[in-house]
Order: sequence, then structure tokens, then C-alpha cells
Amino acid sequence: MGGFREAIIVLIVLAIGYGFFLAWKIFSIPREEKNPNTNNDAYEPRLNEENISQERATVNPRPQRTNYTYEPPESVTHSASLLARLEVLEKQLVDVRQNMLEMRTSLAHLTQNTTQELERLRSMQTVSPMYSEAMRLAGAGYGAHDIAQRCGIALAEAELVSALARNQEESYGE
Repeated sequence: MGGFREAIIVLIVLAIGYGFFLAWKIFSIPREEKNPNTNNDAYEPRLNEENISQERATVNPRPQRTNYTYEPPESVTHSASLLARLEVLEKQLVDVRQNMLEMRTSLAHLTQNTTQELERLRSMQTVSPMYSEAMRLAGAGYGAHDIAQRCGIALAEAELVSALARNQEESYGE
């Protein structure tokens, strides 16, 4: 992406340089009035004094330069608008990059949470079907006494299932 930006900057600099070159060429061209009576193709020099003095009288002197107001060529104003547009696009690019970084962070967090939840569910599936309900209740926060009554298992077994569920939650909570 950096090469594209550098290419745009080089093009802008070239456009500005070309604009200055055109302005220099426009203002450095001498302004001469053409005499409609003279025909440069059929001109033959005459060397007598009378014709030379007549030529000098008919030739208009170079007109004096007048003060011009500088109006930059369209390419210069166009390049200025391109620079302004480039600045706007750079700001938008920074915003997009920041949003993308935030989204990557959120995605990494969600991926981590999903992976942990998947591992927890897989570990619950490895438990005997007889104790799967007890594990679900223990994961929901039920006490050993309630688990024993609901699942019809001994209190010691319910305490063991509850301790196992707490151990799994602690290992996934880290």
C-alpha cells in the first residue's frame, strides 16, 4: 500500500512542476505585434540608406510588459485539490486501520472464548451419561445436596461431581 501512496505523491509533484514550467513559459514569451503589411516569405533585404531608415520607422518596438495577475494553470489548482483529497483519504485510511485493529482484537477474544467453551463441552461429553445431568447442574451452580436429590446419586458422588465441575471452571477461567 505504501508504493501506491508514493506513486501518487510523485505524480502530484510532477504535475506541480509541470504547472510551474508552463507558467514560466507563458510569462517568458515576448509579446510582439505582427505587421500585416510585411510578408516574411517575400522579404528581400535592401542595403541602401533610404530603405533602412524606412524599415526602422515601420518596425514597431517591442511592447512594454504590463503587470499581469498570476492565475495558476488548471493543473496546479487540480493538483492542490488532489493533495487535499489525498489528505482526506489518508485520514480515512487511519480510521479504517483502527477499526480493523479493534475488530481483530474482538475476534481474537471471541475465538478464545469459543475455544474454551468448546473444550468445556467436550469434557462434559466424556463424562458417563449417568453423571452428565449432575455435571450440568454442578456447572449451573447447584450445590452437592441439590445434585444428589435431583439425580438420585449419593451425596459423596454429588460432591465429587461438584468439585470436578469447579476444577474445570477454574482451569478454563484462567
